Amino acid sequence: MICLRPSAGLTKGKKYKVIEATETHQYNLLLVTDDLGDNYFYSKNRFITEQEWKESFKRMLNRNMVR
Repeated sequence: MICLRPSAGLTKGKKYKVIEATETHQYNLLLVTDDLGDNYFYSKNRFITEQEWKESFKRMLNRNMVR
C-alpha cells in the first residue's frame, strides 16, 4: 500500500507493508509496519494500492500528453 495521507510514523508516497488481520476489515483499518518498524492500525483511507497508484499515474500522464 502507498501512503497518501501521512501522520507520525508514515511518509507520503512511501510503500508500506500491510499485515493481514481479519478483524480489521469491518473497521476499515490496516495493520501497517510504519517507518520505525512498529505495527499500528491506520485507516484505509490513508493508503491506495500499487495498482490504483499506477492507474492514476497513467491517467495523469495521458491528460498531460493530450494538452
